Amino acid sequence: GIFGMLAITSRIRQSMEADYGALLKIYGVIAILSFAALTAVGPAMTSGSISGERQTKTLELLLTTRISLKSIVIGKLEAAFYSLTILVISSIPALMLPLLYGGLGLLDVGMTIFAFLVSALMYLSIGMYAGAGRKTVQKSTVAAYGILLIFLAGTALPGMLSAPFCTENRDNMMALLLMANPFMTMLELISEQTGWGFAETLHASLNCRYFEILSGAYVWISLTIQLAISAAFTAVAIRKGRQL
Repeated sequence: GIFGMLAITSRIRQSMEADYGALLKIYGVIAILSFAALTAVGPAMTSGSISGERQTKTLELLLTTRISLKSIVIGKLEAAFYSLTILVISSIPALMLPLLYGGLGLLDVGMTIFAFLVSALMYLSIGMYAGAGRKTVQKSTVAAYGILLIFLAGTALPGMLSAPFCTENRDNMMALLLMANPFMTMLELISEQTGWGFAETLHASLNCRYFEILSGAYVWISLTIQLAISAAFTAVAIRKGRQL
């Protein structure tokens, strides 16, 4: 982010023209890279929470106390969420670099951070789900990333594959699955904040005109869906833990 800002300011000094669009691009790139790092780290932070206890044979000892399995799962999920929140907060200075020259506001950065945290909770719940039914940390970690990959692909590929078969009179309803895809939510949010036309171009290529109707509330609907998915994964993780 600093190198990008230095390059742009140097260009401004030479041309004597302020390119605010380039500053917004820096913000978008930083946000997307930070979100990609969050995606890479998230599932691993909880995938070994239950399986690690089972692997070291300490889960049975925990269950002999008055602490319920539900409390154990939620407690470990909360601890991992707090740790991941610290990582998200540490990215705020980089995200706020473009604010030095305007074009974005604190509410924009705050909304981006909120979207980070909602997606982080979903990633952690997926890791918790993967670890609840396995006995080793290695297997649960591989399963967590496998589930995440299947989820991301499963919400993107159906709409992409069905797009060529849709017409002006037949919308691509399968593309609505993208509303559960955290990467698409982040791209939509960044497009709204920076004026990028990437999200609109993608919607048009998928022949899904439903997105135009939902454009005003797309991000909020997507975040609500992610919270529901997080709750579902956590509930199933608790149930699977009780069965083993």
